[in-house]
Amino acid sequence: MAQRDLIADALEKAKQRARDGILRSAELTALERERLERGGWLTRILRGYYLIGTPGREGESGVWYGHDFRAFVRLYLAERFDRGYCLSAKDSIEVHTGEPVFPAQIVVNTKKQSAKVDLPFGSSILIIPGYLPEAIEQLDGLRVMSLAEALCRVPASYFEANPVKAAIALRSVRDPLSSIGRVLLSQGMTAVAGRIVAAYRALGQKRIAEGLKSAMMMAGPRVTEVNPFLSPIPDFGRPKEPSAQALRVRAMWAVMRPKVLEIFGSDPGMRKNAVRLVKSIKEVYRHDAYNSLSIEGFEVTAELIEKVRSGGWSPDKNGRDAKTKDALAAKGYAEAFDLVLDSVSRVVRDGRPGEVAEKDLQSWCAALFAPAVRAQLIAPADLVGYRNGPVYIRGANHIPPNALHVPGMMEELFALLKEDGSAAARAVLGHFVFVHIHPFFDGNGRTARFLMNLMFVSGGWPWTIVRSEPGRRNPYFAALDKAHETRSEIADFARFLKEEMKVDWTKVDRRALRVSRNKASETISS
Repeated sequence: MAQRDLIADALEKAKQRARDGILRSAELTALERERLERGGWLTRILRGYYLIGTPGREGESGVWYGHDFRAFVRLYLAERFDRGYCLSAKDSIEVHTGEPVFPAQIVVNTKKQSAKVDLPFGSSILIIPGYLPEAIEQLDGLRVMSLAEALCRVPASYFEANPVKAAIALRSVRDPLSSIGRVLLSQGMTAVAGRIVAAYRALGQKRIAEGLKSAMMMAGPRVTEVNPFLSPIPDFGRPKEPSAQALRVRAMWAVMRPKVLEIFGSDPGMRKNAVRLVKSIKEVYRHDAYNSLSIEGFEVTAELIEKVRSGGWSPDKNGRDAKTKDALAAKGYAEAFDLVLDSVSRVVRDGRPGEVAEKDLQSWCAALFAPAVRAQLIAPADLVGYRNGPVYIRGANHIPPNALHVPGMMEELFALLKEDGSAAARAVLGHFVFVHIHPFFDGNGRTARFLMNLMFVSGGWPWTIVRSEPGRRNPYFAALDKAHETRSEIADFARFLKEEMKVDWTKVDRRALRVSRNKASETISS
């Protein structure tokens, strides 16, 4: 049997026996493991445990923290402790609130002696002899404290260091008067009660605060309120979907919005002549297409863009046109751009940019890939709706949320686009939150910039092009990464966009466009 057939057989066996990509060494023979390791198909996690991967992906920490670490922890803890473990209070909160990325160290309470298990990319599991609740919940394959009990057991320092996370968790508790009240009373947590009551009061949840305080005082102990938040928490409003993920979208928006308004100020006011506005945007199309495509790694030229725009691109007559990835992307961009211009016209005529974006956005993204569908390179079904699996952004630390949360988070984004009266806030935060969610398998960057510009022009700001040369592309991604990691620091991104807005593209010679050799950092799917 040929070597490649032996590798294929071993890989098929490994995938059949693996659990969520994690394989026990005993599932394969030593020779099979050696073949797969040598080919880059297996990566050792820990003695006795391997990760099934793809050659060339071994060094990607984002995939590890976004998926593989969690999958390994599920299997390892179940095999080692069965039902005799529970994640710490802090890590239980992370699981309950749907944090997409595991922290670098997971703390596990057991009845065993302390131990530390070192894992790839600086991650680890810290096993300690700790508290095990009578009622442990099973969530995402992990044994965790109830959200109510976890909030009562994290120290005050958790609220100080993670105020927005703590606020989201508090607002995510179902029936807090009953669930948190029972924990506080049954375990005699008088001091903790003062912290929880004050925290709910700080969030504007006066009814819950008074109810918990009254319940504790009926049992006898005096409750002294101590606010654990070091600074005021912005009002998140009421999400359409009462989930931690919807609250996270609103929290980021509320925290970041004041800084955007400080940088941009008041909107100039929307232009009333749709024909003139659309004409002015069409005049910068070649620059827009060149830069937006080049940012994502497509190798496009002014000539290719002109060929597509003028109708000279002929896939029916020219087989090379039909199969060229860059030409397909350029054609798709042209078709999507025209749809966005239709959206702009409707916003000028009728207003309501949030409603227009909600109705049209998926069609923009689908148009980006329509030429590839016609070339039978993509199935039409792949363009329907939001992604149904994980995506990872190469070169970025941000891990987009689980696909199950995408519809609710997008619904919340559209609600905010409808509610917010500032076009600048809608543009900057709309772009950021859209990329944070990454609702599609591909095309997220281009679609985010379309959304940004629809919102900008709805307030009279100019159509804004993000330049693709490294001196602008790199700061663009760096500012986005900073906002993703902190979920609060949007100033760099807002200032960057305001700087890009100053370029007068009608005075830029399009012959200056150069072939871009920058490779994509957009999205790879798993």
